Amino acid sequence: MKPSEKIEEILHDIDTLGDKEQLEILEKLILKLSPHPSSNTGIKLSDLQNLGSEVWKGVGLDNYIKEEREWD
Repeated sequence: MKPSEKIEEILHDIDTLGDKEQLEILEKLILKLSPHPSSNTGIKLSDLQNLGSEVWKGVGLDNYIKEEREWD
């Protein structure tokens, strides 16, 4: 299997997950790809603007908050 085909397969699998699971994968990828702390010169908060916004596309804030409050 070509690397591009494997990537497409992974992306398809990710699309089948819920928003929370997709966000968790995104967070883990960011941690995996981040440089080691010793070589890290720091990250500006503004660099994180819109990071992961595609995960939240189409998610209604009111419904999300309601679901979170019903979680217990």
